[in-house]
Amino acid sequence: FKRDALDGFFPFIFDIGDSGSMSSGEARRFLETFDIVKDYIHHELKYKDEFYLEFVFQEAIDTSSDLIFC
Repeated sequence: FKRDALDGFFPFIFDIGDSGSMSSGEARRFLETFDIVKDYIHHELKYKDEFYLEFVFQEAIDTSSDLIFC
């Protein structure tokens, strides 16, 4: 998965429950993976063909901040 840049969903799927957070690097990788597979993603997870929380993830990337899920 890593070789093909398809590993970006793993922290979101597997690690969020443990820590409740995602690093800015993990958020960047998530968006990269999403961009690769977005044509196959259910429309409820997209807004204007992008991840519906992309602006939140992008803010975390731009500020090098962790995302905290609660």
